[in-house]
Amino acid sequence: MGWLVRWLLMPLGMLLVLLLLGWLGIRQYSAYHAFEEDAVASSGGNCTLKSYIRNYKPLGFVGRIGSGYSSRYFYRVYDRAGDLLATSEWNFSEYEIDDFSAHWVRRMAMYPTTDGWASFSLKQCDVSAEQPEAGRQ
Repeated sequence: MGWLVRWLLMPLGMLLVLLLLGWLGIRQYSAYHAFEEDAVASSGGNCTLKSYIRNYKPLGFVGRIGSGYSSRYFYRVYDRAGDLLATSEWNFSEYEIDDFSAHWVRRMAMYPTTDGWASFSLKQCDVSAEQPEAGRQ
């Protein structure tokens, strides 16, 4: 039984790990070369929700295979200075779609998925985060 584990199961396990690492590399590369599709500013203008389309074309046939196992779309939220606050890029439990436009509901950046709407709740993007309360000094 020991020879079976050593000569059969170990190489299969290593192959699975290499395939997983390859798939993660394809996702990273396609996200790095993604195209910005849309940008929506929050009500106060503190943050911007941007939608992207992953670019699998430079990877050729390998990219076409990798694109079948992940969503083409992902969403990122940036603050006014351009710093990344949140991303759906690595949410493996969500399959982002682009059937509806992403939008803001106060401090929540809403984006569509196959299971409904997903969101990022960010305090710094709230309208009231920048404006002082009325009547207080």
